[in-house]
Amino acid sequence: NIHQTVRSLGHLLGGLLDLSRLSTGYLVPERRVFALDIECARICGEFDSLARAKGLSLRSHLPSTPICGDQMMVGRIARNLIDNAIKYTDQGEVSVSLSRVEGRAVLSVADTGKGIAHDEQQRIFEEFYQIDNPGRDRSKGVGLGLALVQRMAELIGASISLSSEPGRGSCFTLALPDITPDGGSASTVIASQHSPMPVGTRIYLVDDEQDIR
Repeated sequence: NIHQTVRSLGHLLGGLLDLSRLSTGYLVPERRVFALDIECARICGEFDSLARAKGLSLRSHLPSTPICGDQMMVGRIARNLIDNAIKYTDQGEVSVSLSRVEGRAVLSVADTGKGIAHDEQQRIFEEFYQIDNPGRDRSKGVGLGLALVQRMAELIGASISLSSEPGRGSCFTLALPDITPDGGSASTVIASQHSPMPVGTRIYLVDDEQDIR
C-alpha cells in the first residue's frame, strides 16, 4: 500500500510539473522528421502485455506515415490515449490506426469500452476530472492525462476530437499537421535513422521490478 501511494504521488507531481511547464511556455516543440508509424508501433508494443493481461486484443493498422514535428510530445499523446483505452475497456479490443486526411496525419485510438456520455465528453479534458472514480482510487490515475494531451496537442498545432456513445466504446482522433515535409524527403531521413539490427543480436534485460520488465 505504501509503495502504491508513493507511485501515485509521483504520478501526480509529475503531471502537475508537466502542466506547469505547458502553462508557462517552458516546453517548446521541436521540429524533426520521424516515422509516426514506427513510433506508434513501439508504443503499442509497450502496452501489449497489459492488454493481454486484461483479455483484450490490441490491434494496429500503421501504414508508413512520415511527419515533421515533436516526436516526444506526439509519443506522449499516443501513450496516454492507448493507456486510457485499455484502462477503461473490460472486454473486446483496442485499435490504433493511422491514416491521411486532407494533408494531415491522423492517429485514431478506438476501444469497445463503456463509452462516455455526451455531457461529460468535454469535461474529461479538465484537470483531475475522472469518470466512475468517486472514491479517487489512485490506481486509476489522477485525472491529468487527457488535460495534458489537450495542452500538448494545442502546443504542436494538432487537434483532438472524441466520438463516443455509452455502451458502444470511444474513439479519440488526433490530427497532426505536415504529413510530408520537405517535398517527400522524410523517407530518406527516416531510413538513415533506423538501421536494422545485426542478425542474431540478443538483448538481455535484468531488473527486479515487474512493471519495468
